[in-house]
Amino acid sequence: MDLKGRKALGFIRWSSDKQTDRDSLPRQTKSIESAVKDTGAELVKTFIAQGESAFDGSHIKVIDELIAYARKNPTQRYVVFIEKVNRLSREQINDAENLWKRLLVDCDIYFTETKDYHDASTLNDIITRITMLIRAEEANKHSEQISKQVQQHHRRKIKNAIETGKACNLGSKPHWLDVVKDEYVENQYAQVVRLIYKLYLEGKGSTQISNYLNINEYKRWDGKPYHETTILDVLKNEAVNGWITSKKIDDDFNSLPKGNTKRIGLRRRSYPVIISDEDYERAAVLRAANNRNAKGKNSNFGRRTGSFVLSGKTKCGACGAAYCVSGKQVRCSNATGASSQCNARSVSKFLFEQVIVNALFSQISESELFRNKEGEDEKIEVLKGRMATLEAEYLMYQERYNQMKDKGRKPPVEFVFEMTDKNDELAEVKEQLSKEQATEKPIDFDEVKLQISEIFKPENVDLRLKVQMVVSVIVDSIKVKRSDKVIFLELVLKNGEKYLVTPTTRKKEGDRFVYYSNVNNLTHRMPLISKGDGKQSIISYE
Repeated sequence: MDLKGRKALGFIRWSSDKQTDRDSLPRQTKSIESAVKDTGAELVKTFIAQGESAFDGSHIKVIDELIAYARKNPTQRYVVFIEKVNRLSREQINDAENLWKRLLVDCDIYFTETKDYHDASTLNDIITRITMLIRAEEANKHSEQISKQVQQHHRRKIKNAIETGKACNLGSKPHWLDVVKDEYVENQYAQVVRLIYKLYLEGKGSTQISNYLNINEYKRWDGKPYHETTILDVLKNEAVNGWITSKKIDDDFNSLPKGNTKRIGLRRRSYPVIISDEDYERAAVLRAANNRNAKGKNSNFGRRTGSFVLSGKTKCGACGAAYCVSGKQVRCSNATGASSQCNARSVSKFLFEQVIVNALFSQISESELFRNKEGEDEKIEVLKGRMATLEAEYLMYQERYNQMKDKGRKPPVEFVFEMTDKNDELAEVKEQLSKEQATEKPIDFDEVKLQISEIFKPENVDLRLKVQMVVSVIVDSIKVKRSDKVIFLELVLKNGEKYLVTPTTRKKEGDRFVYYSNVNNLTHRMPLISKGDGKQSIISYE
């Protein structure tokens, strides 16, 4: 093994906030840098999965970033330096092995603690493979044991907090509660909470309140200054009204399955009441009213109001990442910040939005958008019935799988394959149903079409939200491809139709901009709209 001169990537991971405050980062960094120096490799970049668990696989997204980086230079095979095996994975054996295989396709691996080197041929060596699997199993069982201990400890703390009325030992307790000289409420912080509600009910905004607290040097529990988000968090926190809640356990202090949304978690009124029912409800009503009013303000147009009607549908034609709103532009999320990984140029948000909306409501015929085929409703009902059957069957598989795991039994391979096949079949039926339902005309389509000239006024929030709902039903994706002077928008509908939308010219008429665009059907290779005089594709806004 000669790594001298090889390009190296570092991978560092730790899973908890406590480890952040300890020596995990400097220790792993020192270990990698020392190993790189000893082997003569050249460290190019280090990827850090901060606070990401290798037991539940949440660190995989950072691994994906590392693999994507390595694939950008296919002629260069990188060596990934990692402290030890359990930094890479603590998942079950099959998942851990699949991760190794994925990583070894593009990179070699060097574990700095044991000085083990692995390349693509490693998994063909039965002894090495067994050794790695044993290490993975040990890491998985250790994490599983720790997870159970943490859950049991957390349940005991919550139970004790409720039974004794003291939440001082509960890690997630509100910051204004503690045992201070036999008092449960820490008044210096509780008084600030009451002041926040008082100012808010008097009509002060969250920014005004945070400024007031900072100017008057009110102490925050963590020593940091108050911000708008801090104020909003306090205004939304039910704990001020006495409620203790948990999504991880139920009222009997039993753990809830991760991702289970059907069961209601713990909810009891056990905390001291800092804010009365009346004041809490008044603040909630006022907050809801303020949110509604904010939707009509142009200063926040296209941001948190949901008024960018193409939200969630736009992708970069260069790298495939989502496009995000940045002021009056939309840009590739990989092309922002100092560490940008894409050189795609931004596009005017208003132009982007308008030419696509115009294509959907004016330029593409309804016969292309909505195919009212004979027997279509019957087909949809058949698919719905099939989906319901498959969901019930898959749920039975899940229940049997969980029962086996709870009893410490390993599910048979054949059973796992059957369960996987059932899930794949369910996903396929859902996709078919989605495509068929996309051919049905949305309820609001005709109403929106009649008011198309009003869509692009920021104050028409309700209308714009209807447009966004229609777009979410009809559109699958919009890819942005831009050269120096030409913008190409590839519009893909859920019914399978694909179009190329090309903005052509922009003119200013009075106080309005007018955009012209061409739309061509890529599915059938037949132009729907020719350039002509451009008047058939006019869109304008204030």
